[in-house]
Amino acid sequence: MYKQFIIATALLFSTHALAQKQALLVGISNYGGDPRNDLMGIDLDINKMKQLFVNWGFTPTVLYNEKSLQIKNYLNRYANSLSANDTFALYYTGHGSFVPDRNNDEADGRDEALVLSDGVRNIPFIDDNLNHYLNAIKAKKLIIFDSCHSGTANRGNISSSIRVKSLPSDELNAPLSKGLKVGKEIEGGDYIVLSASEDSEESLATTNGSLFTNEMYRLLNSQKSLESIKEEATYNIVSYAKRANEKPYHPQFTFSNPSFKGISINSYLKTSYTTPTHRQTQEQTLQSQLDKMVQNSPSITISNQQNRYHTGDFVNFRLNTHNKQGYLTILFVEKSDVTVLYPNPKASSHLVQGVYDFPKDFGNFRVKAVKKCNGCQLDKTSIYIMLTPQPLANIANMTHNKLLSFAKGSNMAKIMSKDAVLVFDESDKNSHESGLMMGKHEFFVD
Repeated sequence: MYKQFIIATALLFSTHALAQKQALLVGISNYGGDPRNDLMGIDLDINKMKQLFVNWGFTPTVLYNEKSLQIKNYLNRYANSLSANDTFALYYTGHGSFVPDRNNDEADGRDEALVLSDGVRNIPFIDDNLNHYLNAIKAKKLIIFDSCHSGTANRGNISSSIRVKSLPSDELNAPLSKGLKVGKEIEGGDYIVLSASEDSEESLATTNGSLFTNEMYRLLNSQKSLESIKEEATYNIVSYAKRANEKPYHPQFTFSNPSFKGISINSYLKTSYTTPTHRQTQEQTLQSQLDKMVQNSPSITISNQQNRYHTGDFVNFRLNTHNKQGYLTILFVEKSDVTVLYPNPKASSHLVQGVYDFPKDFGNFRVKAVKKCNGCQLDKTSIYIMLTPQPLANIANMTHNKLLSFAKGSNMAKIMSKDAVLVFDESDKNSHESGLMMGKHEFFVD
């Protein structure tokens, strides 16, 4: 018995000793074409993140400039060498762009892409294709993208100390081959995806490094939750962009398990998690369920929005269903409360399709920004927009006579969560034909 215990213990420790942590860092500063395509500070990005991964116990591999074209070979190696007990990290800093969507999986008709380069050719690595390689890697994953995909042509002066990290599509050569949406279709275990900006926004590189990377380097090694890190990084990036007369942008965090937003990155890298089962998913909070739906559903585009309001300001934004038809439900989620903004006593639900200004196009009502936290500098509010083939029954029945508001942990929140699960499960069966679309807009109130 004693010998068996020694053998079992030895096997246990050898298994943990053999568990690998591998990090692939890809950075491009030297691009082909217009000299203004080049990016400054990328070497600083790579050095900072390499040190961060070493601190976390990873073995880092760097593909810089022309070596970035070897990314597929390295991803294949990790797919062949890493198991479910291992951890894999991918960090990318460089330009992003877009190409026309060729398999009709994007609501806006565009595929996002990372732009690799040997200094002559600028070659897009499409998100569909990247996801194919990531799915083949069985390890737990941490993915960090510091790029943007707006395809802007606004590159600034060659002497400028700030550059937009996006190339217009006419600067691209033939793309790498196609194959699932990063953060939406990753399979094979737990993952966290940290992205610098929304698809339509422009992230920035400076002579001191890229803004998003600088924030991640500063914040990720703390014990702060990922949700707190996102809020702090967003606030600092928006503030910097405004001071520099640049367009603000907003980091996007995506999780295989919504509960990951409440833990630190150190906890994620040291702890084994499993994706929730169907039954566990039904028991999640309403906001967690909505976040999962946002991650896994076609997107309602939100534009013309502010990202910071003073208390008492009126909230306005534009939404686009991209010609999908359905019924809207719009929820206002604050620190502890949920309010149904639409439908409401002044505006009943009806079929919509296309572009609308909210609330102007939905009835004679207005929405005020309110800060509910005591003594805090900023209060975060999230607006969720859901397009469903039929009106949500419980919402339609309870919003005729009054504006519906309830606590996050209330029975009504549980009912709404079950409604959301039913809609989400139905969409899972036929996601692109079901009519389910989701949008999310976050802002701060001071």
